[in-house]
Order: sequence, then C-alpha cells, then structure tokens
Amino acid sequence: MNGVEGGARDSADLAAGFARLEGYLMANAHVLAARTAAEGLADRMPWLTAGERTELVRLSTADRIQASREHFEAVAVRARELEEQYGARYRELSAPRPDPGRRLPRGLPRPLHDHLRPRRPAVTEARHDRPCRDGDRTPSAGPADPG
Repeated sequence: MNGVEGGARDSADLAAGFARLEGYLMANAHVLAARTAAEGLADRMPWLTAGERTELVRLSTADRIQASREHFEAVAVRARELEEQYGARYRELSAPRPDPGRRLPRGLPRPLHDHLRPRRPAVTEARHDRPCRDGDRTPSAGPADPG
C-alpha cells in the first residue's frame, strides 16, 4: 500500500466519522425539540399531578420520536429508490449510441428513434405548390407560353 491509498482511506474514514457525528447531533436536537413540545403540551394542563405530567411528557416525546423515525425511514427508502432509478436512467442515457449516419445491415430493425429524424421529401417531376419565375404555377422555368 502506498501513501495515496492510505490517505484516501483516512479521508473516507474521516468523512464517515463526521457523518456519524452529524447524525448524532441531529438526533439529539430532534429529541430536545420533541421533549420541549411535550412539555409545552403538559404546561397547558395545569390539573395534572407531577407523576401524570412526567408520564405525559415521556409518552408524548416517545410518540413524536417514533413518528419521526418512521417518516425519516420512509424518506430514506424513497431516496434509495430514486437514486437507483436515476442511476439506471443515467447509465441508459450515457451508454454509447450507434452513429446515426451508419447504415444498418439488411434485415435488422431500425432504431426506435429513427422516426424522429427529419426526412427529405421525395423528388417529383414537377412541383405545382409554389410560383415559378414568371409568376404562374407551372413548373417550367422559362418564359410563359403566350398561346
């Protein structure tokens, strides 16, 4: 092993450690917010005894943490699904494509996207859809026949 490989592994370990620390801090902040909300709920019920208040705060905090955990897990599952879908689509779009000007051997089906390529109109003997030089709609390019 050389110094570059060891440095890369140390960097990855450091990043993983920071991610765990960030997760720990976020979890603690979430528990504190849940407890604060539960205490706010208990404060609106002055008739509770000290034991009832403590139990209400404990249960409310636990319920909120459980609901949040389920929500975060659902979000993580969906994020993994989207990551796989987008990864598959990226691989599909970045795969090498055949040269569009290349001729296919006889008997092979044309690619599906060929129908999107603009086609040249078939050449006809005469085109009567636009005026010629003399203003009439005849295909001749010479002077108009007076007769």
